[in-house]
Amino acid sequence: MTEAEKALRIKVFRNGDERYTGKYFILNRRRIRTWDSFLQAVTLDVKSTEAVRSIRTPLHGSRIESLEQLTEKGQNQEYVAVGNGRFKKLG
Repeated sequence: MTEAEKALRIKVFRNGDERYTGKYFILNRRRIRTWDSFLQAVTLDVKSTEAVRSIRTPLHGSRIESLEQLTEKGQNQEYVAVGNGRFKKLG
């Protein structure tokens, strides 16, 4: 199996929602090929009330801007799905 064919498992939280326990998301590069399609899939998966515009790391809020950055980090990483509002650190 090549690097592009491996599925990646990440956990995504909703921005500012402390009661949301997170949702595991399987990133399969055969199904999701672009960053925009990934953001759209995350919006649907976490049932966000607004479109997800960016993905951030939970502690420092570092912006993730490409699928390649997700795959560099490896399996079982956690991220925050952010819409139009400001990023809020997870407690």
